[in-house]
Amino acid sequence: MRIAPAILTLALTLTCFAGTRTFDLMKIAQLGGKGRIQDLGYQPRDPQVTAILAMGKDAIPLLIDAIESERPYGDPPAPFWPKMVEGDVALVVLSNLFLDPTWQRSTLPELCWDNLLERTSEETPAWELLNAFVKLHGRAELARRWRQAWAQDGTRVRWDSTGKYFRVEGRELTACAPDKSLERTHVTIERLAELGDPMPCTPDSGKRYGIAAAQLSPGCESVVGGIRYFFAENSEHKVIYISVEDRAFRSPEGIAVGSSFAEVASSGAEAGWYETGWAYHSKLPSGWHAAVLWLRPEPPPAESRVDWMFKRL
Repeated sequence: MRIAPAILTLALTLTCFAGTRTFDLMKIAQLGGKGRIQDLGYQPRDPQVTAILAMGKDAIPLLIDAIESERPYGDPPAPFWPKMVEGDVALVVLSNLFLDPTWQRSTLPELCWDNLLERTSEETPAWELLNAFVKLHGRAELARRWRQAWAQDGTRVRWDSTGKYFRVEGRELTACAPDKSLERTHVTIERLAELGDPMPCTPDSGKRYGIAAAQLSPGCESVVGGIRYFFAENSEHKVIYISVEDRAFRSPEGIAVGSSFAEVASSGAEAGWYETGWAYHSKLPSGWHAAVLWLRPEPPPAESRVDWMFKRL
């Protein structure tokens, strides 16, 4: 009879512990695409992500612990990420939660994805970068670095409700990629080149950019009228793709980055279609396509926002 209080105490302890983790990373339905996981304008509303955000900073040590998990997904939330495991998702979530609204700065820049995983080439996909690091150093090293940062700065971590990210008080926002060698170069030109024209700029050396599902091409950027455009070329150095992400750009129909797909539909656009693993897009009467980075075959909701505009041969 004397063991009853101990059993009760143990049961209460386990119940309280189980209640601390209100989310299950293995049940996240979709991961990836445009923006951070907390950017609900881009990401689908996932109850697991909602639970993570509701926990606030208490979720951080639980996510750090999960980095070492190699539980595999039967149906991975990022469908084009080979052999995805729970630890991969935990690291993606943590990285997102500490990025500011530009998606390029953090008060823990040493733990930004590319810096933590020691990126040396822009061409390496995210999963290859992570897998190479794990093979060399192990998942325990990733968890160790995050735990070290948490032990040092955890008490000063605060949620920025305006920018929707965690920041460390007393530390400045710093660019995740201060190395400008990984950025595209650009030139200023007077006239916007058209499809089929000679390239208006010299493609970035050794780099290829995605311009369609499973298609990579050399490319470069040019500024026209204060707006930055990206151009890709074929083997004859002619323009085969033009894109723009600048919100100052407006198509002849008045569609811009940030317009809703309801607005796209009402502009006279053709029915949209999905290019596997690349985008969902609709062609406007002017020839510009309104696109959203989308990883599902079904159309995005009408309230989804245009991520970029493009023309393509």
